[in-house]
Amino acid sequence: MFVGKYISLEKLIEENKEGYYEALQQSSDKWREDQHTYVPFVEYFLKIILTAYRKYFSLLNLKKSPVATDDISN
Repeated sequence: MFVGKYISLEKLIEENKEGYYEALQQSSDKWREDQHTYVPFVEYFLKIILTAYRKYFSLLNLKKSPVATDDISN
């Protein structure tokens, strides 16, 4: 099951758009020199997905989520 069907990933990104733009900037540094890295953006997006699953499990009233407890702000 893909959580994006139930929780808006776009809304989560909008709520943390500063982090989104920061991750894009970090990922595109040294682009022209071909020394850039996708890691900051991938990490950001994975945090968005993790947050979405937490919200989904919260909606299901599960007391224990099989997902870790970090928040997107970390």
